[in-house]
Amino acid sequence: MALLVLLGIQIVLLAAVVGALANRIQVIEKIRSGQVLGPSEAESADNLVAAAGSIEGWFWIATFVVWILWQFRAQRAARELSSVRRFRFTPGWAIGWWFIPIASFWMPFETVRELWKASEGRPDWPDIPTWSVIGWWWGAFLAWLAALNIASALTEEVVTPDGVIRRDEWFMVALVIGVAATVLAMTIVGAIRSRQDDATELRSLIRPSAPSRIPPPP
Repeated sequence: MALLVLLGIQIVLLAAVVGALANRIQVIEKIRSGQVLGPSEAESADNLVAAAGSIEGWFWIATFVVWILWQFRAQRAARELSSVRRFRFTPGWAIGWWFIPIASFWMPFETVRELWKASEGRPDWPDIPTWSVIGWWWGAFLAWLAALNIASALTEEVVTPDGVIRRDEWFMVALVIGVAATVLAMTIVGAIRSRQDDATELRSLIRPSAPSRIPPPP
């Protein structure tokens, strides 16, 4: 499944950026302690962070696009599997809420929660308790956004080595939280896929077969 592959690559890239940031912090610590470094070492540390961050950023965009496509199709499949029409969200609005300011801080969680419930195809799916993993995923996602905003705000105040280190440490915190959120996202995607596969198989087993034709008597 393309989305799971991209999410897995995203975890590797996030870890790579964390490593690049840790390397730059180590270089800055050497400079602060009075060690004499060649200009190429400091420049290489900056270039490594820039390259790793750029690659990760482009992959994040690609992953988000594939997530949107997956969620639309999964939402549509859930509606086909369910005999109970108590959906709050159409496939289109399940995607649209990601792009609406303010509402995007909560409504995507609601759409994924509904998707997970409905994917089992049970008649009582609206009454199924929410899976705690979905809540942890969304909490980690919001914490990742908050930490990124803090790190970005510190960028404007970077004038000393200590300021650079503080900013990079916040970026590292954000990226570690991003890894956790991505792992949880993979768990949710896998669970929804498994539930829909099981529901589809069960539906095919209980679907009545077409009556056989009895040849007319001679």
